[in-house]
Amino acid sequence: MTRTLGESNDCSHLVLAAYAAWGHTKPLCSFAARLVKTRDVYVTLFMAPWFYDRVDEEVSRSFDEHEADARARLRLIALEATDEGFLEMDGFNPAFEKAYQALVRGQPLVCAKTAKEHGPVPNPDAVVLDFFGSKMLHAVRKLSPQPVKIYGWVVSCTGSYHLHIGMQSPNRNKDIRARIHEEAQKSGRSIREVAAEVCVPTANRYNSSQLDVQAFYSPKGRITNVPGVPPMFDYEEYPQKEMIPASEVGLFRMSNAEFTDNCDGMVIATPHCIEPPESLEAMLKYYEGDVHVVGPMLPVATKDYVTQKRPSDKAQEIDDFMTRTLELHGPNSLIYISFGSFWWSTEPEKIWAFLDLLLERKIPFIFSHASPFAQVPDGVREKVKNAGTGLFSPWSPQEYILSHPVTGWFVTHCGFNSLIESIALGVPMICWPYQADQPVNTMYLTENLGVAYELFEVRTGHGLKPICRNGKTPTGTLDAVRQEANQVLDQAFSEDGVGKRAKVKKLQESFAQAWEEQGPSQLALERFIDNIPTSDLVTVA
Repeated sequence: MTRTLGESNDCSHLVLAAYAAWGHTKPLCSFAARLVKTRDVYVTLFMAPWFYDRVDEEVSRSFDEHEADARARLRLIALEATDEGFLEMDGFNPAFEKAYQALVRGQPLVCAKTAKEHGPVPNPDAVVLDFFGSKMLHAVRKLSPQPVKIYGWVVSCTGSYHLHIGMQSPNRNKDIRARIHEEAQKSGRSIREVAAEVCVPTANRYNSSQLDVQAFYSPKGRITNVPGVPPMFDYEEYPQKEMIPASEVGLFRMSNAEFTDNCDGMVIATPHCIEPPESLEAMLKYYEGDVHVVGPMLPVATKDYVTQKRPSDKAQEIDDFMTRTLELHGPNSLIYISFGSFWWSTEPEKIWAFLDLLLERKIPFIFSHASPFAQVPDGVREKVKNAGTGLFSPWSPQEYILSHPVTGWFVTHCGFNSLIESIALGVPMICWPYQADQPVNTMYLTENLGVAYELFEVRTGHGLKPICRNGKTPTGTLDAVRQEANQVLDQAFSEDGVGKRAKVKKLQESFAQAWEEQGPSQLALERFIDNIPTSDLVTVA
């Protein structure tokens, strides 16, 4: 019998809230689906309105026709956010607070995208928020009629989280925030300026009229020790010229630090098999064991979703290109290139040099360039078209391409979702990191796991400084880019590359085993649900 919301008193009541970026929202869709498929709970998934269609599609990939009851317990509600864009939360935070207030008051909620009204539900007992959600955390604390447990939703490797936030002691982040406010008050400078100076290793004191230029960056060269990964110089967080100004990064890091200190535990979207024990142990100690490692967060594989591609002219062109390449060049012959939906080199001539090398070597490739900063010169397009071994696409069905037998390597910026999908589909990587969690992710893949190579000569800005773990100092010239890329490609298509492919295949098996009946991630998810007080509803925001 299908149960109506609010009818039962034996279900958990939980709120999960994600940041407005798609990279954080996408794995949350899988988490929400796994919750309702694992236990008889209800989930309300809040998202920014411009993500509603993508969320609906992503969630649907986790359900088969016979799972209608579970799917009915997962409600999708778009918030009335207005500020669309990368790292834009000024519109998302108040929209979440308004929705949460209506939730705890027992009022109906209206989806801003579909105008569908969702009936009132009982008050939540626990909340999961994206780690950018400091203001949402305060809203939950303020508005909840009874105490609730608040968990952080970590969509990165834990080593990256340590690097950006730090959990050496419960007072460390409080001391940093106090120092920022004290310096701002004493100097008369803005919190934005001081936070950039304190929280961003490549930022130095600068003129407030130049917040968004690169001139104020000045590396300090201190060695950073992140649990579970090799030591690195502080400026190695930025192997490319920064696309996000330190003025913004400083504010976010200060907010993240506050969130880290004030939440009660963590839910981590990575699998145990790729996390260094030292990194997990540090986080477990910090939160006294209330940490739940539930990755990989991919659509629940009840159907062969990776072989599906959106019906479009571009998808058909990509499919035809891969089929033809498989016939002409054989399995594992194609290189897929993507820097995600945002990142792009400030020196794109290095990208064109890399592509020239692929054309000379007659290595087929697909280049997905979704970034709003991506501009491919007509001459480059014409050269690739005439060669017949490459294909440009502003959008690509990434999981479909990675799952295809023709795909041999993934040249990636090492964003979290990309590395998870690549391992899950058994494809080794060539890393070209930019910023954020990508440099530490790269060290996981190359130094810890041995499933990837890294390109160092493609670095720019402070990336052209000595590298702590190998002593090299990149020159960044186009000749150096070509020479290094040639060496890496020689290795990738030799026995050394075969070895990396074998390692990634073992990790692929571990990913699948994580969600078996007694797998570590499945058990962690069940323990997480058991840890939530029994009530009437699980709500995910």
